[in-house]
Amino acid sequence: MPSYSTCSLQHVALTGLAIWASLAAALPSDRPDLSDTSIPFVALFGGDVALRILPLGDALTHGTSAFPSSYRAPLRDLLVADGNPVDYVGSSTSGSLPNDDNQVEAPADVGAAPLATVVSAAKTAVPAYKPNIVIIHAGADDCRQGADVSDASARYLEILTTAWTSIFATAVLTTLPPSRDAAVESCLVELNRQIADLVAAQQASSRKVVLVDFRAADAGITLEDLTDDVDGEPFPSEEAYGKMAGLLFEGIRNAASRGWLEAPETLPDAPEEPKADPSSSATGTSAVTLPTDQASGSRLGGSSPEADEVEDVAQGNGAAADQSGAARGVVSGLAALLGLAIGVGMTLV
Repeated sequence: MPSYSTCSLQHVALTGLAIWASLAAALPSDRPDLSDTSIPFVALFGGDVALRILPLGDALTHGTSAFPSSYRAPLRDLLVADGNPVDYVGSSTSGSLPNDDNQVEAPADVGAAPLATVVSAAKTAVPAYKPNIVIIHAGADDCRQGADVSDASARYLEILTTAWTSIFATAVLTTLPPSRDAAVESCLVELNRQIADLVAAQQASSRKVVLVDFRAADAGITLEDLTDDVDGEPFPSEEAYGKMAGLLFEGIRNAASRGWLEAPETLPDAPEEPKADPSSSATGTSAVTLPTDQASGSRLGGSSPEADEVEDVAQGNGAAADQSGAARGVVSGLAALLGLAIGVGMTLV
């Protein structure tokens, strides 16, 4: 017959096991519930990625006599302020930017860059400069010339495919601003439809392309923004170019959030990539208009409402993990004592 002390030890062991089981059941799980879709996912991008940008397109990209730096100057300001060195590349120059960084792959003349011409320009410029970002604004000249644009998406795809031959390249394809000419506007609307459909299809195939809508309802270009006159054609005002820069910045931010931005290939005999210098602003930021829902968190490496929410979730999860760890430490200690007690009890039986 077991002794009194043996029974007591067995009683302690059984009681302890019951306590351990109840504590373990009450402990929070260390693993997140992957079925909880209320927890947002935001991929944040830190600055300091060198951006070799090929601005590819037509006269709007090149710049006008009144605004020769087009969207490129205010876009550079936003990117450099975020900590990203910028190097524009192209076979032409226009405008006044720091370090004479005013290269562009676009003609100055209105009507000189239909899609076929832009395709050819891309095939020459992309292998020569190996950009990691290609900004594409093209198609308006086709509409001005009354060209058949029913198969324009094939030309756009050819431009994108050429851009991707630069192995680290992300393409930024823009829609086209409005026109006061009814026939031209009808053509532009059709091109914008094809552009949006093409980007959606290519993203579904995991290709690196983002859409920047220059007609975005909250911050896009309107007819009132087309105050400059170039050869009888309405062109963007300085404020409108600032809007474009803000939209393009958000497009690049979109690409960054997808993890697409990588340092560009090294060019043979190329100088060292420029360093970001926020003090060397080309235009200041007075003309830059960011989309209203992004203005408070516009930087690629900065804060945003979504990022703040993610941080709050992370902090909450961290606190919960600390509590969970402490509780599990207590349980581990109890388990060790119980094991000892059970061992002693079994020995005495």
